[in-house]
Amino acid sequence: MEIVNNWTHKECVTHVAQAMMEYRERSKKKWSINLSVLHEIYEVPKKLITEAQKKQRVIKKPHWKSKKK
Repeated sequence: MEIVNNWTHKECVTHVAQAMMEYRERSKKKWSINLSVLHEIYEVPKKLITEAQKKQRVIKKPHWKSKKK
């Protein structure tokens, strides 16, 4: 991120820390996404969207939390 966004190391670390805090907060709640915009704007077939919305999502622990020390 530092090179791509031309950030200092401190800016990069701050951004990642803020993103992780936001991830933790959002993960406390059950939420869903309305995918209808994919059909309306990008012409994705409605059948594909319906199938995707029916699938249950299981959120796994991030890989860095599952490693044993």
